[in-house]
Amino acid sequence: MLGTIRLMSDVSRRIEVRVQFEDSEIMKIQYKPQFQQVEAFSYIGGFIGIWLGVSLVQVVDVIESFFLIARYFFKKGSIACSTKPNSEVRSGTV
Repeated sequence: MLGTIRLMSDVSRRIEVRVQFEDSEIMKIQYKPQFQQVEAFSYIGGFIGIWLGVSLVQVVDVIESFFLIARYFFKKGSIACSTKPNSEVRSGTV
């Protein structure tokens, strides 16, 4: 009985589809890309160039900030050194 059930399930899974067209006209669709391969690479290269330029500007900005901070601390240190009291100066002598 199990063998007949398998046979019936195999037969019941089959579907026959027949497609008939009224006329035998063939429509040919041809795909033509909007961009050629060279154009696509040039656009990608342009975008990469823009991002590299932006990152280069940021690197220069970081370097400039580093030098400004270093200059600030250098000037602050030189002012602190010049305002230290002189240990050789005796009090009361003019």
